[in-house]
Amino acid sequence: MDEIAPKPWRSFEQQLELLTERGLIIEDKGQAAEYLSSVNYYRLSGYILSFKTRDLFHRGVTFDHIVAVYEFDRNLRNLLTGLLELIEISTRTGIAYFLGRIDREAHLHGKHFLIEGEHSNFLKNYFRITDEARRGHELFVEHHDAKYGGILPIWAAVEIMSFGVLSRMFRALKNDIKKSLCSEFFGVNWVYMQSWLHALAHLRNVSAHYGRIYDKKFSIQPKISNEPFSRDKVFAYIYVAGVLCPVDDDWNYFVTKLEELIETYEDNIEFDHIGFTNNWVWSSIILVESTNS
Repeated sequence: MDEIAPKPWRSFEQQLELLTERGLIIEDKGQAAEYLSSVNYYRLSGYILSFKTRDLFHRGVTFDHIVAVYEFDRNLRNLLTGLLELIEISTRTGIAYFLGRIDREAHLHGKHFLIEGEHSNFLKNYFRITDEARRGHELFVEHHDAKYGGILPIWAAVEIMSFGVLSRMFRALKNDIKKSLCSEFFGVNWVYMQSWLHALAHLRNVSAHYGRIYDKKFSIQPKISNEPFSRDKVFAYIYVAGVLCPVDDDWNYFVTKLEELIETYEDNIEFDHIGFTNNWVWSSIILVESTNS
């Protein structure tokens, strides 16, 4: 089989020429070149895909339009990052408090976990991040090394776990533990909680790496019953986050900022590309009310 030659390097001006040849309207090429000098062409190309068929742009598409979609996505990602931080910290707190009451070193003892292999895999990740924390001179880890032989209690251990590691630990716990934990702290069936933590940890990872959210079909879909929207778009993740957000005022703030963001970019975005229903604001209000009931 013949090898396919790699794409050639192109200057910012040549990149714009290529876009123009494919039908993109660029009103200010100097300004566009300056934008490409700060936002990689390849990063922007992920947003370009929904505006063209094969190699040709749809009629009337402008460079400014694509930039607006990119900026909407960036602002949405930043807004979600703040919300996910609240949920992650709250989840750590609830899990640590509940497990610590059972066993201060619950994360280290296989008797609390469903399958020995899953616990072993969790421990490999846990010891890896503990070693990283030591190399980074994390003060509370050094304190436990000096005073308690390096064994972190669960309430300290959760503070070095990523959202993904925390989610995997939760998934590996025995079902009766998950059931009692969720009933006491989260008011959510453990089956849903397990799915939601997995999904939100994935979204957190996408956001941390500045990944695209707009027009993205998520492979990890949160378990949701009887809701009139797609589970593979970001709206499903936002819906779940609304249930798990620990403070109503924080959720209301998020919804307000989300409304402002959409109002700013509503002429540039397609609602179905983010999975929003036509009555998304109404859905958000009902969601807040349902979490208080």
